Amino acid sequence: MADRKYHLDIHPRILELLGPNLYTNIYYVLAELIANAYDASAKNVYIIANKDDITVEDDGVGMSYSNGDVDKYLHVAQESRRYEEDSVTREGRRKMGRKGIGKLAALSISSEVWVKTICQKEKSGFVLTRNVPEGNELPALSDSQISFERVASHGTAIVMKNPQYKFPDSLETMKKNLLRIFPLVDDDFKLHLIRGSKEVVVSD
Repeated sequence: MADRKYHLDIHPRILELLGPNLYTNIYYVLAELIANAYDASAKNVYIIANKDDITVEDDGVGMSYSNGDVDKYLHVAQESRRYEEDSVTREGRRKMGRKGIGKLAALSISSEVWVKTICQKEKSGFVLTRNVPEGNELPALSDSQISFERVASHGTAIVMKNPQYKFPDSLETMKKNLLRIFPLVDDDFKLHLIRGSKEVVVSD
């Protein structure tokens, strides 16, 4: 929606310095984004290698602008778990994210990241970059730009434009490397590794 503002609560210089140096391994970046999806009660995470981007898309609860979820997301490194009940999802999962900087992980492999989210049919989206505009106001995405490739109705997609790192040639290799970092997969939390017509599902 045109009247929505996306204000990043962080000094822009921090993104310039931290973004490209936060992670140097694509698997750690993906693991951080997978952890965010896990904390959002997702059952499926789709990691998609497109021609000009890498997308991490989940079917979690998404983020609501009107309820303040998006604002919390944009408060980088803000304490999110002050109480024990804040450490567990409604499904009983122990939340993984702790420091609140994992959301910056995508900037390690892309200087422009689109964040798209749908929560209870409410769409929100903005562009996160290493070079934040004056006033820390991030460019908003239009409703027509906020759509998913695989998820049907609600969730979040992180789209890393023109990534500096690429998928490995073998999706099986990628599967093995991801499982070393993020082993919490089962029938209730699956990873889908996708390139073109090829797909590997990780559920055990």
